[in-house]
Amino acid sequence: MASRYALRVGAKTQEIYPLLDELRSAASSAIARLNDPDRRLTFVIVGFYYDVNGAQPRAWKLTNWEHGNGAASMDDFHLVSHTLDEPNNAFVLTAGNTSALKDRDIEGVKDGLRDGVPPHGIEAKLHQVIRDASNRSQSQNLIGQQCNTCTIRRDPNQVIEATYYSANVTHTVYGVNSVVARSPEGATVISGSILSAGPGSPPAVVPKSSRNAPCACGSGEKYKRCHGRLAYPYLPMSYSEESKEPPYPLSGKWVCITGRGAAAHVGAA
Repeated sequence: MASRYALRVGAKTQEIYPLLDELRSAASSAIARLNDPDRRLTFVIVGFYYDVNGAQPRAWKLTNWEHGNGAASMDDFHLVSHTLDEPNNAFVLTAGNTSALKDRDIEGVKDGLRDGVPPHGIEAKLHQVIRDASNRSQSQNLIGQQCNTCTIRRDPNQVIEATYYSANVTHTVYGVNSVVARSPEGATVISGSILSAGPGSPPAVVPKSSRNAPCACGSGEKYKRCHGRLAYPYLPMSYSEESKEPPYPLSGKWVCITGRGAAAHVGAA
């Protein structure tokens, strides 16, 4: 829903604060029409804000329940701003049901950020944190094991990378709904699509398992001798594009899909 309305209000303005206010209004109007009594919903918007000082990291929560006012109506969304001013840029923002998260989980991610672990390593750690949380009783079955990550760099002209992590063997990769990047030449909206590995290709995603366990892809080899060896380098794959109908048009250019053991990686430019 957020992506659909973001694309709609983005046609009116490319300025972040007016866009967020329009999105808040649209989300409030849409969720009021739902009949579900539990309509708790939070969207996280992250990226860089460009001013005279260069690229400044920013984060916001658009939420109808995580704004510290338990008596607020779920029909009313609020925009909560977060300042990313942690030392060494080690900032982790959580949203939604966080009761199953442990402090050590968040600190482990922060340690990786402080130590300069590459983005793919941070992604893998985040997925492990989510998977561990989903297996805890506190999750109340509200945390899934499939997730997307998206790496957005300070330079808007650099490639945006998305990775799909799954607990199941799959040939299909689901991308993030939309990313808006603004370069000196103007704004580019990169919208999500479903990417499927072509016939005869290996699975796009094979879940990580213990080294000596049989690989989940069905090869009969131990994981350490099969997909466990493919974390780096990437495994090239052919693919087909299955674009969703509007309001999720496929724009931008998908340049590759690669499997690396427990994840599939997509680059978009």
